Amino acid sequence: MKTPERKPLLIVVVVLVLIVGGFVLVNHSREARAKFNPDAMLNEINNKGANLRHQLREAQSRAAMTAGAINNQLPADLDEARISDLIQKCSYFSDRVTVDIPKNFQVNIYGLIEHDYPAIPMAAVEHLIEFDPPSFDFREASRHLPNPAQPGETVTVKVLPGASSKVDVSEDASVYHFGLGRRRIEITRAEATTESTATVTFKWGFDNNAGANLSPERSHRTGGADLQRGTDGWHVVRTWRMDWNEATGICE
Repeated sequence: MKTPERKPLLIVVVVLVLIVGGFVLVNHSREARAKFNPDAMLNEINNKGANLRHQLREAQSRAAMTAGAINNQLPADLDEARISDLIQKCSYFSDRVTVDIPKNFQVNIYGLIEHDYPAIPMAAVEHLIEFDPPSFDFREASRHLPNPAQPGETVTVKVLPGASSKVDVSEDASVYHFGLGRRRIEITRAEATTESTATVTFKWGFDNNAGANLSPERSHRTGGADLQRGTDGWHVVRTWRMDWNEATGICE
C-alpha cells in the first residue's frame, strides 16, 4: 500500500507562511513610516538649535552686562590704564628690585646668612644656584642654631648657566646680584565709592617674572589703593599690600 503524497500540502503551508510573514512585514513597515515624521524631527532639531542659540545669547548678554557694570563703576575720567599709571609712579613699583646671594659662607652659621640673604632658599629651589660641596642641604642647615664659635667648613655658591635667562645677573667681590626688574601691577577690581573717590585691588609680577619668588614679598603679591579726584585730577591717597591677612602701607 502506497503512502499518501504530502508534498502539495507542504507547499501550501510554506506559501501561507510566506504570505502571512509578508503581510506582517508590510504592516510593520507602514507603522514605522507612520511613526517617523520628517517634519516633526526637523522641528525638534530646529527647536533644540533655537534653545541653544537663546542660551548662548543670554550668556553673552550676561557677560556684556557684567563688563559694562564694572566699567560703569568707574567715573568717565578714570579707567584701569590711568589707575595703573598712577600707582606705578610710586617708588615701590617704579624702583628696580635686586636680591643678593653670597658667594660663600660657613655651614654652621647658615641661619645667620639666610637672615641676611633671604633669597638663598628660593634661588636654590628655582635652580638659579647650586652649592659646593653638593652634600650641603640648606633645609637641614636652617633647622640648626648658628654656631659662630665653630663656623664649620666653607660652602661655595655657584650660579647655574640658565640663571641669566631668568634674572639679570651681576656680581661684585663677595656677592651675586639677581635683578628682578620693576614690579608691574595688574588691576583685579576697580570701582567708584563716590563721584570723586575710587578703590582698586591689584596683583603684581616683575619684569623678570621667572625670579618673582626671590622677591622680599615672595608669593604675597597682592594689594590695593584708594584714589581721590582733586582740582588737578585724580591722585592715589593710600596704597597697601597684603601680607597674609594684614595690610601694610606702601608708597607713603
